[in-house]
Amino acid sequence: MWNKFLLSVIIVVFCLNGGATQSNQYYFVYQFTDQNTPGISVMQYHEWVDGHHYSIVIDSSKVDRIRQVEKDERGLISDVRTTYTFNYLGTRLPVYKNYNDNSIVRTVVSPEGFLSDPKTEIIAEDLNDFKWELTGESKYIDSLLCYKAITHFRCQTFEVWYSPEIPVSAGPTVLHGLPGLIVQAEISEMENQSITLKSFGKLKHPTLNKSEFGFDQLDFSELPTYCDLKEAFDRFVSIIKAQAGDPDCTNCEMIVHNLSWSECWDNCE
Repeated sequence: MWNKFLLSVIIVVFCLNGGATQSNQYYFVYQFTDQNTPGISVMQYHEWVDGHHYSIVIDSSKVDRIRQVEKDERGLISDVRTTYTFNYLGTRLPVYKNYNDNSIVRTVVSPEGFLSDPKTEIIAEDLNDFKWELTGESKYIDSLLCYKAITHFRCQTFEVWYSPEIPVSAGPTVLHGLPGLIVQAEISEMENQSITLKSFGKLKHPTLNKSEFGFDQLDFSELPTYCDLKEAFDRFVSIIKAQAGDPDCTNCEMIVHNLSWSECWDNCE
């Protein structure tokens, strides 16, 4: 109830102050809910500054102190030394999207050492051009009038509700490209999991940037793309086959899916 009231107040204040015409700096926070693992609370904090979009995965208790992040020896926020779960609890996984030059740089869990010694990999790609199907369905979520849209991305089907009342063409994870902020999202292939907007407002003092992420020291043109991880993923599947003791590995797809490996390599050569 408190979250609904808070979101309603933020939206009313936002609209009374002129919406997007008065500011190009916003923050928004999403909560990941997994009914299969009750008690797990994972948040994604976002900052939007003039078409530059920064986000980071955080434990819900750290929403109000995101400056206190740990960096590795390279100065990158990619630490996974905490107790590892496949819900990414305790990781940072920073993402930087630049809508002005259509690029995305993100930190993902690498297939290399995925089971025994989790590591992260920084990859850079062009922003995906999502082909959204606008269904025409509408409903209110809290105080927001939202519309349903569907798209597909690397073996995932996203069903989302977005609101033009929040004029930011962005959303959680890799999603973007709708005429309004995504308020709620579900992935059809991941049952009982949802992503919901918890708060949104104008941003007076941005805290996330390429320097904070450690990205400013990188040459984005030299970073691998997602498809470059396919070879490591194939080695990962080979390990599963060996550990399962099944030459045909008939359960491999189920095992990989259960390990929450969300994207596939169907579009990679």
